[in-house]
Amino acid sequence: MTTIAQARFDPDAFRGYGSVSFIGAPRDGSILYAGKKIEDRLEKLGPAKDCLVFIEEGMSVPAAVEKQHTFVLCDSAIRGYALFTRRIAEQEAAESRRKGYVTTPQGYHLGRDVVLGDDVYIEPGVLIDHGVTIGAGSIVLANSVIRHATIGRDCLIKTNAVIGDQGFTLYTDEDGNTARVFCLGSVSIGDKVEIGSFTTVCRGQNTATTIGAYSKLDDHVHVGHDIVIGKNSLLTAGATIGGYDTIGDGAYIGMNATTRQFVTIEAGACVPMGARVGKDVAAGDRYGVPKHEAQNESGKH
Repeated sequence: MTTIAQARFDPDAFRGYGSVSFIGAPRDGSILYAGKKIEDRLEKLGPAKDCLVFIEEGMSVPAAVEKQHTFVLCDSAIRGYALFTRRIAEQEAAESRRKGYVTTPQGYHLGRDVVLGDDVYIEPGVLIDHGVTIGAGSIVLANSVIRHATIGRDCLIKTNAVIGDQGFTLYTDEDGNTARVFCLGSVSIGDKVEIGSFTTVCRGQNTATTIGAYSKLDDHVHVGHDIVIGKNSLLTAGATIGGYDTIGDGAYIGMNATTRQFVTIEAGACVPMGARVGKDVAAGDRYGVPKHEAQNESGKH
């Protein structure tokens, strides 16, 4: 493969690229980007092949990796990526509009290629977009919107939940204006998950936003793009989870707590009500409380 300066990059020559992935978990034949802050992650491209990678000028690409992929040198990697993938998003939107929707006798709106398991119950006003899968026994209450998602069995999606819409992914264009990086990933929800009223689960930018089986999300929770939530986790009212966060099995996020992006909350950890989390939380820890105090506190009950 090769490295191309942005000025010589011809997008039409790379129309065959239609999927995206993340530098931390690259997939063969996908589009991705990496800035100088994560230059060390270029080594993760080793197992993958034939990717189109937008990087920043001055970055050093390992020789073995450079042979396997095409690299585009940009002044801003995310801007180069955003401009290239915008046409994919526009094509996807145009195709969605062309397919259209049908309104069922029960009063909900259904796209093409939707798969509904046995005994799925859907209330009026719900929009289920093209290609969505919902497992047997799941319930979707009035006025919810579901796009780009696979939902497991026996789930509860409460009134006015929004699953699979665009996340808050942005860049600065050449004129200094704020512009959107389109999310082209998906959402994956396991069995027996509950999604509360007015809760948002954003579409992954370049991976799948994932919620593990038996996890429960209260009302008014915001789950950003590309987040992974493990099994049996509890996110209570008003919690806001930043993009690319990881929440382990059995973790607890208290009311109105906020986590910044790229944070890991390990299995069994507790983030108390109103907390502002800017760093990782170790397994079993209670954020903001020294471990010996948390252990003494738990011993009182």
